Amino acid sequence: MRFDANLSWLFPELPFEQRFDAAAAAGFAGVEYASPYPYKPAQVRKWLSDAGLRQVLINTPRTCLDPDFRAAVSQGLDYAVALGSSFLHLVGGIRSSESSFVDYVANVALAAELARNTGVRLVLEVQNQRDKPGFVLDSHAQAAAVVEAVGAEHVGLMFDVYHAQIVEDDLVAALREFLPMTFHVQIADPPDRHEPGTGEVPWHSVFDVLRADYQGWIGCEYRPVADTVAGLRWVKELAACESL
Repeated sequence: MRFDANLSWLFPELPFEQRFDAAAAAGFAGVEYASPYPYKPAQVRKWLSDAGLRQVLINTPRTCLDPDFRAAVSQGLDYAVALGSSFLHLVGGIRSSESSFVDYVANVALAAELARNTGVRLVLEVQNQRDKPGFVLDSHAQAAAVVEAVGAEHVGLMFDVYHAQIVEDDLVAALREFLPMTFHVQIADPPDRHEPGTGEVPWHSVFDVLRADYQGWIGCEYRPVADTVAGLRWVKELAACESL
């Protein structure tokens, strides 16, 4: 299993630009974060290169339900290509009308067309209604139906274990069911979104499924209880990995 550091969440005591070196020193080989957009691509590339890190994922700067989504996904793709990011997360957004879901599907299809031949894969994420009331995707079955409707091989799911534990009746069963169309996985432990082992998720079962059937990156998108590096003991204790 390969874990990457989500720099929007980990090493919060450091300025963003210093988190790259901190992630590398902790043993991570890849990083992800929501928004590189306050910085020029060349600057972010330098931070990545200096730390010897790979860019795994970034988000679109605005949601799929934003009126100016075409410009947003174009900017996201420009950054993803410039940074060598494997994935661009198409942030879903909050429903504002009865047509919101139809608009969402249309914009995912638009993004798929714009991303064609870029080498960037697009991912859709379910978010729970407790944290994001009115979020446009409320189950992995619904998200999978969107992927199938769009019908592009470079569009898939991002399975976020934190959200799935809240949304799905059986987290492990849902993971098994939707893993074949999952491009990327993110992890955190509800209810407080801390590191694995601090909450409700049956992590041994989750990691058993991932170890057997998943070859991609696993993004550490959680809020450390205390020190980020000290909190990484879950890697050995729960994931049974000697290193990241």
